[in-house]
Amino acid sequence: MQSCARWGKSALTRRATRTACVAVAAVAIPTAAPPHATAAMPIKGADYGYYPDDAQTELSLSLSRRGRALNYVNISRSVRCSNGREDSIDYVWDLDRVRVQGVQPTRVPIQRDGSFSSPFAEPKADLHPFAISEEYWLAGRFIRRGKAVRLYLRIRQVGEGGSVCDTGELRFTARAV
Repeated sequence: MQSCARWGKSALTRRATRTACVAVAAVAIPTAAPPHATAAMPIKGADYGYYPDDAQTELSLSLSRRGRALNYVNISRSVRCSNGREDSIDYVWDLDRVRVQGVQPTRVPIQRDGSFSSPFAEPKADLHPFAISEEYWLAGRFIRRGKAVRLYLRIRQVGEGGSVCDTGELRFTARAV
């Protein structure tokens, strides 16, 4: 049988160890929040723009009043084609225009983690005379407490003669204006 002194010391050590474990767990809990709780959310109703000095690409976005969806996207980009020519591609997606014409997507939602993603396609009536299709892929995530958005863009235009104009994946950071 153990002496009282020895039993008391081991109980004291166990109590101190338990206290230290509880203290470490209490500190670790707030930092283990889900990603959407610490994500940068957009500024409600804000406009974001990317306008570099070289004017090769211009991009602007507008958000809904609640900041839960994109209302307006304007993309202007010069792109090199497989037949050696360079083309300027302009695309405007406006939620009000989409509702009237019924062109997809009707809404580009912003997720709880501050990200969004959507393909866009130019309606056949608005295509360049020698183009068969014009597709855009736009994805992004809000950063810096919603004061900026990191964007990923790809544009692909296919012409009647089989020429393809493709930008590949482009990366930009647009700021609130």
